[in-house]
Order: sequence, then structure tokens, then C-alpha cells
Amino acid sequence: MAFDSIVHEAAPAWELSPGVSPDSFAAPHWKLITEGGSWAGTEDSCMQDVCAAAPYRGLCSSIDADDGHTCTYQSFPDHPHCTYYNTHMGELCIDWFRGL
Repeated sequence: MAFDSIVHEAAPAWELSPGVSPDSFAAPHWKLITEGGSWAGTEDSCMQDVCAAAPYRGLCSSIDADDGHTCTYQSFPDHPHCTYYNTHMGELCIDWFRGL
């Protein structure tokens, strides 16, 4: 089955696209993080979201709803992407991976 994205908008939320399920992914445990609150393209992506937050939340919710998978979603809309991520990478990502 062909699709443009692994998630699609199904108002008022986002869900996995047809043909995609949590079993489509080898990783059973996920953590998705968004920083910055002004998705407006990539002209200044270090100061805003690199990707819009809503599809990330939908992807995480869909994965987490499956018994064999988990997903943690965190959003930091008041923090510029690059500054926050680079400063807190250990506690946000490395410590999370070590805890699996």
C-alpha cells in the first residue's frame, strides 16, 4: 500500500495511516519530543519546531495504544529547539534509553 506519511489527520486528531500499525516499527519503546511553539517552515528552525507538534502527538498516541508498544511524548513550546535540546539531551534522551 502506498502512503505519503505514517500518520494522517482524522479530525480532530491524527492517526496512523492505512497499512501502518505499531507492529510496522521494530522499536517497541518510543519517546518523541517537540520544542519551540511556532511551526512556520525551516527558515529559522533552531528557534521554532522542526516539525509540527500535532502529528507527533498523534503518532505517539497511536503507538502507545498498542499493548506491545509504549510512547512518551513531551513538548517544550516555550524553548527554542536547538538550545533546549542540546542543553538537556542527557536527561531527555540518554537517560531515557538507559532506563529501558
